[in-house]
Amino acid sequence: MKFSPLKRNIGVVVFFVLLTVIMTYPWSTQLSSTVKTGGDTYFNIWTITWDVHMFQENPQDIFDANIFHPRENTLAYSEHLIGTALIAWPIITLTGNPVLAYNLIIFAFFVLGAYCMYLLLYYFTKNIHISLLGGIIYGFNAYMFLHFNLLHITAVFFFPLMFLLLHKLVTSQKKIKYFSLFTLICIALGYMSGYFFLMMSIIVPVFLIVYFTVIKKKLPDKKLIIKFGISLFIIVAVVMPVYYPYLTLRDETGYDRSYAMVNHYSPTVIDYLTFSPLLMGLFELPKIIFKTYIYSGFTLMFLLIFSIIMFFKKYYKQQRILNNFILYATIGIICFLLSFGVVIRFSESDAGIIGPFMLLFEFIPGFSSLRAMGRFSIVILMSMTVIISMVLHQYLSKIKKKSLYLGIVSLLASLIVLEYLIIPPLKPIGLESVRTGSNIPEVYQWLAEEEDDIVVLELPFWIDAENQSVKYMYYSTYHWKKLINGYSGYYPPEYMEFTLKPLKDMLNDDTIKEIKERGANYIIMHTNASAEFIQELQESDFESNEHLLLVEKFGYDHVYQLR
Repeated sequence: MKFSPLKRNIGVVVFFVLLTVIMTYPWSTQLSSTVKTGGDTYFNIWTITWDVHMFQENPQDIFDANIFHPRENTLAYSEHLIGTALIAWPIITLTGNPVLAYNLIIFAFFVLGAYCMYLLLYYFTKNIHISLLGGIIYGFNAYMFLHFNLLHITAVFFFPLMFLLLHKLVTSQKKIKYFSLFTLICIALGYMSGYFFLMMSIIVPVFLIVYFTVIKKKLPDKKLIIKFGISLFIIVAVVMPVYYPYLTLRDETGYDRSYAMVNHYSPTVIDYLTFSPLLMGLFELPKIIFKTYIYSGFTLMFLLIFSIIMFFKKYYKQQRILNNFILYATIGIICFLLSFGVVIRFSESDAGIIGPFMLLFEFIPGFSSLRAMGRFSIVILMSMTVIISMVLHQYLSKIKKKSLYLGIVSLLASLIVLEYLIIPPLKPIGLESVRTGSNIPEVYQWLAEEEDDIVVLELPFWIDAENQSVKYMYYSTYHWKKLINGYSGYYPPEYMEFTLKPLKDMLNDDTIKEIKERGANYIIMHTNASAEFIQELQESDFESNEHLLLVEKFGYDHVYQLR
């Protein structure tokens, strides 16, 4: 039975929705109050909620966020997520629940990642079964679960969608239509993920260079060059307003990632050889390699090796397969080399050799602010998926018995799904409940009723190596008071010096003076926070301090006004 394109695509989307529910269970059934554990979760929720707040209040000051007071331009300390916040805006407005908005977007990114990969593969193969298999590989891989709580790098659907548009605009007669879509997608990416936008600024030129020099073997015509030029001009002009604050931050602070930091957060060759966590013991690696972003799994590695062998054995003479193999293998290899960071190392103890990312880091603005270059692995995975799908399509098309053909594809899909479901240490997903609405702590409900221009310091800063300030930021979405506290990808040096003071020194005259100079009106002491905090600073220390006046008590949360 044949279906219309619309019905077929609706069916594919429904399939990926159901698969997302299964793959992310039980989170997928608790979207209004449950999130993946980790500080970045609360930070992402705060970011999109701050953006929505400023859309309504004062859009031109959106980068002057309410953290690290009295610092300005603090939204630029990490991803601004303005484009994603536009999606969250109606959900937050209608429900008043930023956790639900955040979770629904993460859910949608799973579905879109798989669906856009399906669209790219269907463009090549016109084979719904192989395209669905590729969508499963790309949309539900280990990368997605490791980055489950990061909105700017789970928007992986941009890559297959962008490549689909590139294929169409270099081959189709409807170039104006596809150039318009290409321009809009690039702008959307610039507003949703600075990381991916910079990565795309490298990958798109690679695509065009390989296509016109190796595949087409002639330069693009003048009209095509002009259209690309116009598109580039529009993209830069529209994206620059949200890119400029980052350039300003760099000029003001001189802040760039160090080589050591980039190396620390980027994979080694051994990390890639550990394509399944089950192999970590073989390489004597720790149980969780937090900076390695691709566990491709045994099934995918088998399919890749099989596809490469079959390509060189049977299909390299087929021009269409040869062209796409060259194109995506080149893209994959370049991203593989870039993913190591400034130095390509075999292992952590290896001094390594200078890698091509060094050129981007030193000479192209923006790249010196990146640290986790293993995120290029999602493009490597996309390239692998394209190569596997093209070869499998050719190989399995020789099978005349439909039941056998469907059985093989179903078996491969089942093996991939099962491996992604049980692969350690990715499952089960670490989850925690979040207090929302009227269930938030009473102290924050009280703050919401106070004057808008007050400044708050919350203590303690740290609990068991977790930056507690990120939860203070989340709760600030209910009152929007300015916080001296903060959590982000960059910390002002004076803030770090302040937070690392011994707790016992937090109430001496010099520190109180510093707190006042930062503009604080209130100090909130969370007396149930940690044993260390209670041991070093007790309630009596606050109440006997001549600079502080106890104004409210909400259970374990005590509010002191600076005299």
